[in-house]
Amino acid sequence: MKYVKPSFLEKIINNRFKIMINLLIIMAFAINVSAQNCEVKLESIAGNYEGDCKKGLANGEGKSVGTDTYEGEFKKGWPNGVGTYTFKNGDVFTGEFKKGLKEGKGKLTSTENGILEGYWLEDEYIGKESKPYKIMNKAATISKITIKRKSKEKNQIDISYMQLGRKISYDNITVTNQVGNFGSLIQNQYVKAIQAVVFPFRFVVSSKDNFDIQISQPGHWEVIVEVIKN
Repeated sequence: MKYVKPSFLEKIINNRFKIMINLLIIMAFAINVSAQNCEVKLESIAGNYEGDCKKGLANGEGKSVGTDTYEGEFKKGWPNGVGTYTFKNGDVFTGEFKKGLKEGKGKLTSTENGILEGYWLEDEYIGKESKPYKIMNKAATISKITIKRKSKEKNQIDISYMQLGRKISYDNITVTNQVGNFGSLIQNQYVKAIQAVVFPFRFVVSSKDNFDIQISQPGHWEVIVEVIKN
């Protein structure tokens, strides 16, 4: 077979083709190294990460496989935004995350308990409402009810009363549960403590200033009732 010497133009084309192939190889290697050096801070999914990276941390769209698997949005190394988390037992949560915790609207599909839809707060299911509590009704003698969670521990609700910006003593009250249950009601001059509460818990407080509240998230809660001066 007679050898045909390539033309000058063919040499240029061949050289450019080789350069492009080498660049693609280098880019692929760089992306692989970047993914390997991209840290995922949530230990349960840390292992093999593929996706966007910023300053050495998973950031943007990505997938990380460890003991569990997460695919979705990341921020500063944490699942943050919308994503799908698959547990090692096969349970799957699809929804919103904040710094590695379920936070916002989502759906949990469990191999044992079926489907649970609604809202999560700090990795805890709080029900169908976006807020963990709701004031269902209050007497006209009440100007304001403030509800806040003091801690995750001690399933208890402390009720106190205020008037003109000052805490006041208050007569004993009666608590009737509509949803959930409780163990006991301990009352002193300033605080009425509903103890051993089973959440979600809806209850009616009967006194001269009646009100009806539902709290979905377990924990130690404080309810401050501001009453109008007679």
